[in-house]
Amino acid sequence: MKKLAYALVVLAILGLVGWVAGLRIGFRVYDHHQEILNNLDSVLSKAVTNGNHTYIPLNLWPTSANNHVDVILAIVGAFEKAHPELKVVSWRIEQRPPSYSTIHRIFGIWIDHEPKTR
Repeated sequence: MKKLAYALVVLAILGLVGWVAGLRIGFRVYDHHQEILNNLDSVLSKAVTNGNHTYIPLNLWPTSANNHVDVILAIVGAFEKAHPELKVVSWRIEQRPPSYSTIHRIFGIWIDHEPKTR
């Protein structure tokens, strides 16, 4: 019985160590950043536009928007470059702040725009 209990404790510890290591690997945000920055056209291809509003899904996590400034601004800049006929009026991120049971996540960017007047 003691051997079984010892084996279960060892397995639980190994499982916890593996879980924590997996979280650390999953939380490498800059690898994801470079992937997004290298594929801005792919990111913009997922945009949904209705009238003067566009939503670009991102799904960035697990840290705050401060850690994603370069990606967010690059995407907004790429949108402006891809749509020279539009004037960006405003933009904002859609996010969920962290809580006890959730991590911080940026779901996407809302861009409000209007046609440029000549």
